[in-house]
Amino acid sequence: MTFSHKIRSLLRCLLTLKRSHKVALQLSIDGVILFIGFGFALLLRVGADIVYQPSRMWAAALVATIVSLFFIKQLGLYRALIRYISFVYLFRLAAVLLVPSLLLYALGPILGVDMPNTLPVIYFLVCVVMIFSIRVIFGYLLTSHTGQENIPVAIYGANENGRQMLNAIFLHSGYVPKVLIDTDKTLIGTQILGMNVHHPKDLLALTKKYALKELLLTEDLKLEPDRGQVLATLYDCPLQIKAVPSISDILTGQTRINDLDNIDIAELLERDAVAPDPTLMQEHVAGKSVLVTGAGGSIGSEICRQIIVLNPKHVILLDISESQLYEIDRQLYKEAAQHSAEITVTPILGSTQDEGLIKELLTKFAIDTIYHAAAYKHVPLLEYNVLEGVRNNVVGTHVLATAAARQGVGQFILVSTDKAVRPTNFMGASKRVAELICKRFAQQGAKTKFLIVRFGNVMGSSGSIIPLFRKQLTTGGPLTVTHKDVTRYFMTIKEASQLVIQGGAISDNGDLLILDMGEPVKVLDLAKRMAQLSGLTPVLEPDPNIPLNQNEIAIEIIGLRPGEKLCEELTIDNRTRKSGHPKIFVEDTSPIPTKILTGLINDLLQAIADKDIKAIATILMSKEIAYSPSNAIIELAWQTHHNEADPGG
Repeated sequence: MTFSHKIRSLLRCLLTLKRSHKVALQLSIDGVILFIGFGFALLLRVGADIVYQPSRMWAAALVATIVSLFFIKQLGLYRALIRYISFVYLFRLAAVLLVPSLLLYALGPILGVDMPNTLPVIYFLVCVVMIFSIRVIFGYLLTSHTGQENIPVAIYGANENGRQMLNAIFLHSGYVPKVLIDTDKTLIGTQILGMNVHHPKDLLALTKKYALKELLLTEDLKLEPDRGQVLATLYDCPLQIKAVPSISDILTGQTRINDLDNIDIAELLERDAVAPDPTLMQEHVAGKSVLVTGAGGSIGSEICRQIIVLNPKHVILLDISESQLYEIDRQLYKEAAQHSAEITVTPILGSTQDEGLIKELLTKFAIDTIYHAAAYKHVPLLEYNVLEGVRNNVVGTHVLATAAARQGVGQFILVSTDKAVRPTNFMGASKRVAELICKRFAQQGAKTKFLIVRFGNVMGSSGSIIPLFRKQLTTGGPLTVTHKDVTRYFMTIKEASQLVIQGGAISDNGDLLILDMGEPVKVLDLAKRMAQLSGLTPVLEPDPNIPLNQNEIAIEIIGLRPGEKLCEELTIDNRTRKSGHPKIFVEDTSPIPTKILTGLINDLLQAIADKDIKAIATILMSKEIAYSPSNAIIELAWQTHHNEADPGG
């Protein structure tokens, strides 16, 4: 057994002792130190003449030692854990160590000992050094040799939050801080608590120099004006990046210092958010009856969470999924109870295609505003289930919009998608038809104000790429990417929902609003980033005959799925104009004549009623919808019928 292993074994034994035994051991060690310390002080003061000192001198030292131990124990200084001693503790201990020094002054005349005047001072200094040193040494051994892996880490943040967190991290046995990272020019090149402060651009070299494993991000990062750019620099390093909880959360007991979370990819993709305008948010919600369709879905549920704090009179949740409806109803019930006792939340299990149900809802609850988020949206799934997908997205929107216009609902907002622009799949084509349905009602002069809000992918939504990558990371991979060049727009669910709500207050009837999604992101780069944030090295299409290392994960290119296209678009002909919000634009296109729209929609509704998938596809390929299929029809029911009718294919 090596010396290091012996030390660890001894420390483990000490840690397993009862508290009373630990206190007794500390008393014994302190007693020996205090008594030996007197001898050392005497040696420093009188030199070799120490052997000629009277026994009464040693008796005075023994009395001083016993009294000091009594005070140390009575003041509770043995209740402190050596691993977590603070400066306050050391200050109190130093004050107690004045006791034996003062006793030497007092006991000298009593015992008839000629006590040198400087001896008590030397004795005090010797005791402070020896008592402090033994505690610091044991504290270091306990935090570095307890059998836990000591992970060398860099810490982002050298300002106040970072310094406080650094002190806390020093006490956590699992981490060994090596360097501090910050962009503050006044701090770079300085030392804080023994740590050198470096710029983020130096992190790659520092990783190699100190064999760093992780990067811990403190609250200081949130104060960075160029936060996204800093994160983009940090993720290039082969480090697992984790977010450290805030000091306030630790102090309030909400979390602990070792409750570290992997940094979310949303942190890298997040743009500078524009704070929502309270006036715009409340205009069509406060004091009104609001219906949200698809209330249990990703966007629908977030719209519900946003509007529940805007003082609506009544929120009606409509969803076809029982489990999702139950979950959002439970959340909103608690939120409404905390916010205002006057808010009513009503969950309705049903479909937007049910004309009787929709008419009853709009009449009974006197709906003022509708957020229509209900839709089937998974592209490949709808390629295999064309009829049901188109029926849900088209018929559901038509039934709801027709009822809203007849009832005179104040506002109807359709949540659309970038896949509706020059669609290559049935999902996008059906959503484009839903847009045109709203356009037609607006052109017909309905009292209801019809609006469409179009945007791309939202991070974390059901079935989206980011949750899939997270799952694949937890199972060891591979990460699957459809194509090396595929790109997508991304936005947080919260930001998208807030912009949807605000859009209704700054637009005119029939407007198609485009949300500012920023720059598109390559999905392959996204996969690489997520792997790196998890502390793994991504390997693109590795050789199957060569096993990956433990810290590597494969990325496989699996090919575009049915209906998918390489790049999504947000506008049909790239013509937009500004709105009253910096993140919202209005698509500026020539209107389609109402007569043509009406005929097209009626023909499509009839084809859906006839379950004629070929006719559905033909109508969707009209120039008004511009559906351009990327593959042959693979609807399972249609294929079966087609094969039975024409076995020769």
